[in-house]
Amino acid sequence: MEESKVAKEIAKFETAHKKIAPQLKLYTNAAASKLSKTASGLYLTLIGDASDVLAESMAEARENGVTGNKFADFAKDPAFKDGLKVYNIACNQLEKAQTELKTFCDNAAKCSAELVKLQKDIDKDLKSRKSSSASKKDIEKLRKQVAGEITEVNKAAAAYGKLPPAQLTYLSKFQANVDKIMKQAPEAQKQKRDATLLPQMLVDRNLAKGLSQANGFAKKVKAHCDAAIDKAGTDIKLAMPELKAAAAEMAKLKKVNDDYDRAFKATAKQLKGTKDEAKVTKRVQTINKLATDAARTLRGVATTIKKAG
Repeated sequence: MEESKVAKEIAKFETAHKKIAPQLKLYTNAAASKLSKTASGLYLTLIGDASDVLAESMAEARENGVTGNKFADFAKDPAFKDGLKVYNIACNQLEKAQTELKTFCDNAAKCSAELVKLQKDIDKDLKSRKSSSASKKDIEKLRKQVAGEITEVNKAAAAYGKLPPAQLTYLSKFQANVDKIMKQAPEAQKQKRDATLLPQMLVDRNLAKGLSQANGFAKKVKAHCDAAIDKAGTDIKLAMPELKAAAAEMAKLKKVNDDYDRAFKATAKQLKGTKDEAKVTKRVQTINKLATDAARTLRGVATTIKKAG
């Protein structure tokens, strides 16, 4: 009979605790730490890589002809739009992670409040319970367990507030952050862009693409030059559009050659002695030869037609 009474006296507290128990598996310090690390990592990506991409896109935009220094001056440039898109995506990812952590911590705080209420109910019971009570020992044991759980859940609930203020306020200053990036020195942005872009140009697939482009432009230069010679035999005036078209293709070929030549010179030290050195060198030299030969052909044809006229 006494045993039944003991079970009944503690049952109401155990029932209340069982209702809270599933939450205790969710709102752990480990789970909070994982969410916190994700948010912090995305913040570092945003102020690092994503901000660099935006800055580097400004260097590209200037090469595309943008001359101003304000957001409106860059807003319509395709390269800047792409850079801003990357930056915006990083902002959205951080916002999502911070919101997830905030929601987690708010729910953990609610769980803690439920445990605190249970603890107060237990304390009230224990205060009125006599030392001789058979169920007191078991109730005190549950009370100790609940106290430990409150401590652990509170740790989880505090994770959001422990993020550095700079992380928590960064997104609220979006335009100021973009303006700060835009105020960076143009030369510094260009150097940062080149440090990222130039080595990538010599990656196998990118170098193969550049060689293919150079070969295509070189063939078009020759085709237009051949057409110019043929048409000049009938009427020199008919040769002029072909020469103009050849010059346009030559300009494209020259840009490809200049870009890869710059990339090759910028990464020469890192490339030296590697297994890729010979292959990269050969391909860059091939691009250079295509450009040199095409330029020689165009000059020769232009000179020939000019003398004939």
